[in-house]
Amino acid sequence: RKGKAQGFNGSISTSVGDPENYGVSANLNYRTKKVNYLTNTGYNYRKSPGNSFSNVTYFDDLGIEEAYRNEVINYDRENNRFNTRFGVEYYLSNKSSLTATFLYRDSDGDDIATNTINEFDANKNLAISSLRTEFENDKDKTVEYNLNYTKDFNKSGHKLTLDFQYGNSTETEQANITDVDSYPIVYQNSPERSRTAEEDKEIQFKGDYTLPIGENTQFEFGFKIDLDKLNSDYLVETFEDGAFVNNTNYSNTLDFNQDVYAVYSQFGKKINKFSYLLGLRAEKTDREINLIQTNEVYNKNYTELFPTVNLGLELSDSENLTLGYSRRLRRPHHWFLNPFESRTSQTYIRRGNVNLDPTYTNSFDLGYLKKWNKFTLNSSIYYNHSLNNFEMIQIDEWRDGDGNVIQNPDSSNPDHLKVIIRSPINLSTQDRYGFEFTANYNPFKWWRISNSFNFFKAVTDGEYNNINYDSEDVTWFTRLTSRVTLPGQIDWQTRGMYMAPSERAQSKREGILSVNLAFSKDILKEKGTIALNVSDLFNSRKRKGETFSPSTYTKSEFQWRERQIMLNFTYRFNQKKQRQRPQGEYDGGGGEEQMF
Repeated sequence: RKGKAQGFNGSISTSVGDPENYGVSANLNYRTKKVNYLTNTGYNYRKSPGNSFSNVTYFDDLGIEEAYRNEVINYDRENNRFNTRFGVEYYLSNKSSLTATFLYRDSDGDDIATNTINEFDANKNLAISSLRTEFENDKDKTVEYNLNYTKDFNKSGHKLTLDFQYGNSTETEQANITDVDSYPIVYQNSPERSRTAEEDKEIQFKGDYTLPIGENTQFEFGFKIDLDKLNSDYLVETFEDGAFVNNTNYSNTLDFNQDVYAVYSQFGKKINKFSYLLGLRAEKTDREINLIQTNEVYNKNYTELFPTVNLGLELSDSENLTLGYSRRLRRPHHWFLNPFESRTSQTYIRRGNVNLDPTYTNSFDLGYLKKWNKFTLNSSIYYNHSLNNFEMIQIDEWRDGDGNVIQNPDSSNPDHLKVIIRSPINLSTQDRYGFEFTANYNPFKWWRISNSFNFFKAVTDGEYNNINYDSEDVTWFTRLTSRVTLPGQIDWQTRGMYMAPSERAQSKREGILSVNLAFSKDILKEKGTIALNVSDLFNSRKRKGETFSPSTYTKSEFQWRERQIMLNFTYRFNQKKQRQRPQGEYDGGGGEEQMF
């Protein structure tokens, strides 16, 4: 604890952007000899426009094109968010401390999804035009308490940490949907409204103990308990006979409980130029999903072991080899498990699957690291074998206007709709093998370049409802970062990412290119920093692709968020500048795109 500056210090940041985005935040700290007080408080207003389209071709039982449907959706989202975190760190001694923090977050969003729909007959003559609009208000509140105890012992690296966290989040979504036909006649279809009330309570308790044994040996032990309880009440109402009534085809209440108990230990040792690290983690998971309205209960209980083996050999001071094996698990998030259906489109629906199991992966890799004067290469070849791999599949259903499944549909009846449903299932086993590398090159003091590249082949083997989903996909992705110091001490950073085209049994995806720019300069004797960030410079971060089912073909495009420009100013007092992760980092699309 010695050497830490005492007194008051912190920073204040303001930002403004286009599309409309502005905010202010303060990061403050007051330190005495025994106590450190800290807080981070901020407010942000943000608009996030997005868009998508889907062109669907429908086939009859003989494979002949019988109808077409085009949907174009514009998303207008705006959000107000306030968050504050306050903490107190108390130094029990020079080697131990107790820290308590409190977090409060309040968010209020208004979203409008405007869906323009055109339906065509087999001759591509316009049959129906309509406009379906969803107005949604989303309110979120989160309260979180954290407690941490840290103890450093006399020997360097000998350490104990204990953490406790309790969080409570509530979310309320209210949506009103209007549906108006504009061709061949103007007609107001029955409106619809929905409400989702969700509460999530989570308790975490974990501990980590590290014990060095001599100079080249280390033992670690830890545990983690994660208790999660979520309730989601979903109500869909349709307008009938002058009043809104509960549509039981969609409404339901879900109780989700997942308790995870884990304990781990690992032992590492270095013998001359050879080193090894052996680890073992045991996990017990109890999961229960209860659908209240239908009185269905889905229980999953499993206990698994996850070993880890890492071997290393130093060939020289600048060159080494590694060999590793690990067994991992990937649990489905609760939104993958939630069977409630999206309602923005009547015919293109997303829903979860309560029966999803975790995916288990055995991973092997052989790595090679080499350092030169200005260049560093870290590379590996790898092989992953996954069981219970969950992926999105597409199925078709015929429904009437109220959502009832029709057994003997009449395609000429405008009230009979063919619905495309996307849902995750434990589809297959998957083998993935490839190579990857990360390279860092500093040609000059004022220029640094880093690049990562991953090339792999994925072989999927699976069948569902007598449909074969076997596929082979050869693809790659790369990231490039360039950092240049311009005259006037202006830092210029460019981050680019490209995901090559990919193909699965029911879908194809085109390549995705994304480029972000950032310029920053320190001013006011390095007490202030002004930064300009451009996220998705070419407005090209779009997911374009094709999907197939036995009776449909869909060509689609989805852009979760359009290009954004941000200007930020930060002023620091009694505080040194910290290197922060640049804004605009690609996150895979975020939100709905991550889900489906």
